[in-house]
Amino acid sequence: MDLRAKNLKKGIIKLLDDPEGQGLSKFFFEHPLIRGLSENGNKGFSNLSGDKFSKVLMDVLRTGGDSQKVGRESNFDNYTITQSIDKVGKDKFKDPDGSETLGLIKTFSKEASEDIKEFQNKLESWFDEQGDQMKDWFSREIKKVTLITSVILVLLFNIDTVRIYEALSQNEQLRIQFANSAFEYFKINPKEGEEKEGVDTPQEKLTQFYSGSLEKPIDLLGLGWPQSWAYYKEDGLRMLWAPFGMALSVLAISFGAPFWYDVISRVNQLRNTTQQNQSKNMKAQPVG
Repeated sequence: MDLRAKNLKKGIIKLLDDPEGQGLSKFFFEHPLIRGLSENGNKGFSNLSGDKFSKVLMDVLRTGGDSQKVGRESNFDNYTITQSIDKVGKDKFKDPDGSETLGLIKTFSKEASEDIKEFQNKLESWFDEQGDQMKDWFSREIKKVTLITSVILVLLFNIDTVRIYEALSQNEQLRIQFANSAFEYFKINPKEGEEKEGVDTPQEKLTQFYSGSLEKPIDLLGLGWPQSWAYYKEDGLRMLWAPFGMALSVLAISFGAPFWYDVISRVNQLRNTTQQNQSKNMKAQPVG
């Protein structure tokens, strides 16, 4: 189960005020529609619309949480919405009066004047309003995991931005090779917003980022710990700059895809400029 799916599930459990996952959220996730959204019936789902949320929660109230009764029996045939909510609380919860969520849902039913369609709309709006908070929460989790993964990546391969800058500024041939490598990445990877679905976890993105964007530069620049010891031994001051350079690398990698797309675009411009300069130099050379 990926990180997005895990956080969506946590968000729904929190929304339904069911920290132990044995109340409303348990019945919610047992619903056939929710099980159908989960790949192979056991993996989480990473997206859920307000419309689907409201329909599932309505079915939980209709059937008293019994997924076998979905589409077959309905409490709404014999009870009002508020009475159905009370029935679910009485039958399924040890302390129904202590459930803030059931109380809130009862408020929605009264505001809707027991009208089923209006009540469903209120449930949908409730989920959509809470969705922004879920997105913020998920964004914070992504940043946290991305930062930790970036630190591991930088330490593992000794990615020192200061050293990279020094190497590129002193070696024109290396700059050309580096630009060509970045240009290849630029051609085969889409701009932010055009990424393929299914690659939505920080681990997967950073793995692809390394294999597609870092692997060649690391080889070209001679990074990595075995090569780096000789580099640091040449000048003791380089070792003092290393933590700063690695911190810059962590920061840069954790910026994510938009930052690196911009970097690659600039590298592409550098490549074109270098090629133009080489062409001008060749034309300027005297014949004979």
